[in-house]
Amino acid sequence: MKCQYCGGEIRLDDLVCPYCGRPNEEAKTHAEEMRRFRIRLKKTEEEVRETAGRTSHRAAKIAVIAILLVGIAANVFIQSRAYSFYYDHQRSQAVKHAEAYQEVLDAFLEKQDYVGFSGYSQAKGISFSEDVYEAYLPISWAANRFRYVMLDLMRLVNHDEYVDLTHLAQMTIDELEEFYEQMNPEKYSWYEYNIEETEAHFTAMQEQVAAVLVSYFGMGEEDAAALPGMTKGERTLALEKVFMKKLEAENGSEE
Repeated sequence: MKCQYCGGEIRLDDLVCPYCGRPNEEAKTHAEEMRRFRIRLKKTEEEVRETAGRTSHRAAKIAVIAILLVGIAANVFIQSRAYSFYYDHQRSQAVKHAEAYQEVLDAFLEKQDYVGFSGYSQAKGISFSEDVYEAYLPISWAANRFRYVMLDLMRLVNHDEYVDLTHLAQMTIDELEEFYEQMNPEKYSWYEYNIEETEAHFTAMQEQVAAVLVSYFGMGEEDAAALPGMTKGERTLALEKVFMKKLEAENGSEE
């Protein structure tokens, strides 16, 4: 399977992605499903052994083999379907409790807490393609990218566990490019509602990113404010210059 953040190949039981260090949010659910499965399988095996023990030895061996075959099949089925069941349930709950969930989402937006908005919607399995949530869709796109951008920026600030800082800086630039691309009016102009509110939140997200770049990376305020209007090439050059300057300064101070 692929990491939902960086696209790297990860195993279902990897707690974190070995490439970007972000948590594998499916691993915990997988572990719990497998724990329950093993308990059920052990109980069934004990019951069959007990029953088979009252018959012939050969029948007992056949029963145990049958259990193992069923266990293997069930294991494959659980790994392929457990998350589908889990997320289907989450989505149905999100629709059922839409009014309550929307109140929470609106509270996050009122505080301009876009990381909270993105994290809450992901934790609750909210699908913004559902009619009851569709009005939030353009904001959700941008909020998800905003969340990843902030995470990467803070990792560049506190990067003790990362060795390849150049790669981390490039990954952050890529996330920023995706973030600013979500601000492209062509991606949300087909909506006939909440255009002004959407643009207001986009502006607030851009201002928060600019504030981080100015405060933590020494980028000029005018340069940071101009990032949304730059071409992709101009933006990449501006960000590379800022990030490399900071990393070079830190490397120099360590020496």
